[in-house]
Amino acid sequence: MRLILRGLLLSVLAGFGAQGAIAQSAPPMTFETVAVGDPAQCGNQCVRVIVARGEIVSNTPEQFLEFVRRIGARDKRMRAVIFVESPGGLVVSSMRLGVLFRQLGAAAVVGRVNPAGGPNQFYSATCASACVYAIMGAKKRVVPPQSRIVLHRMFAFERFGGSGDEPGRLQKTFSNRTLEAQLSRYARTMGVSPEVIRAAESIQPEAIKVVSQAELRRWKLSVPAF
Repeated sequence: MRLILRGLLLSVLAGFGAQGAIAQSAPPMTFETVAVGDPAQCGNQCVRVIVARGEIVSNTPEQFLEFVRRIGARDKRMRAVIFVESPGGLVVSSMRLGVLFRQLGAAAVVGRVNPAGGPNQFYSATCASACVYAIMGAKKRVVPPQSRIVLHRMFAFERFGGSGDEPGRLQKTFSNRTLEAQLSRYARTMGVSPEVIRAAESIQPEAIKVVSQAELRRWKLSVPAF
């Protein structure tokens, strides 16, 4: 199993295609299984991996748990590898999803998979915002050079004013010291440097930071080799 997983992840790094774009919006995250490898060689016995795409919403962790319970135990071709592409979502839900990744012993790859298979099966993707906190939970994290990790500050919408039939106005607010501290503890637990959290929270409002490969390695967000 370990040799199969190592070979699969090495082939992923070798076969990635074009740069992924930063998604502006996405439907809620969904999960599916996809076969990887050359169908002409492995046929119905091709290794299968999990593909997770979309925004992480309040019930995403529960949906992932139900998905794993439904397909994981029955399919001997499944490997604990999750390809992730997400613009982010809810911070707490992302941490809960990351805990489930860790309990599964999964490797998370920031990338996409072409279900048709063949030599150009793997493509780059973006994991932005709270998505980063989900992949933190994976036992092994893989961010190929063509893929991107994108950080920005946490924010929430708060309603101000309004009374009776007047709804008031929504205002984006930044900085939540309590949640920032929780994220730092979570990062340490998962073997990731809390510097990721400090870097994200130091970004100017409405700005983003694309994390370099050197930072990914220094912060232990991505392994350099297998």
